[in-house]
Amino acid sequence: MIFFLTFLPLILGILFRFLMPWADRLLTDNFSFSLKPYYPHIVSILILMAPMMTGWVAGTIILDEKDQGLVPALRVTPLPLPVYIITRLFWPVILSVPLGLLMLAIMNLTKPFHPLYILLLAETALEAPLITLFIATYAKNKVQGLTLAKALSLLMIVPVVYFFAPKPWYFIVSFVPMFWPAYGFFNLFTNQKGPLVSLLAGIPLHIVFLLVFYRIFRNRQQEAA
Repeated sequence: MIFFLTFLPLILGILFRFLMPWADRLLTDNFSFSLKPYYPHIVSILILMAPMMTGWVAGTIILDEKDQGLVPALRVTPLPLPVYIITRLFWPVILSVPLGLLMLAIMNLTKPFHPLYILLLAETALEAPLITLFIATYAKNKVQGLTLAKALSLLMIVPVVYFFAPKPWYFIVSFVPMFWPAYGFFNLFTNQKGPLVSLLAGIPLHIVFLLVFYRIFRNRQQEAA
């Protein structure tokens, strides 16, 4: 089950590879409306699925280990809590980058490979540890973890504000980390100058949120001692 969930973004990539051209033909033939101008919007949001799923899976694993008493037991072992957390946050970050690349290649709905893909996917991958820490901190079991993951998935609509709201309004959602990767990809797909802005603003913002979530997680574990 965990294996399936980890690679669900690739399944979605295959689905949208065939669904989007079919839907575009259907709408064009019947309503003279084409989806192609909106491919950059759609792909910029879908690419967030890779860190969403890997982060959720990693958070679920931590919840399992908490239930088994592994996390509390770290207090009496040589393994410090920060090292444990790093090992649990490292693999979803690393896995999210190739998953994102494969999603882009499979969907094939935007421009061919661009070197900035790697940097933007690295930024996008920072979503994974944020989701992992949020779930591991606030969920008491896997059922609550699933509920929180579904709630967090609603944040994927944040980029829609940028796509369609007037300029002053979308700056409000710029304080949400998930905004910046979608902003960067959309600007790259549409040949605008936003990718570098995305990296310069998004990466520090993700790091700040990571530090905050880690401190909350650590404090909660100490309080539970």
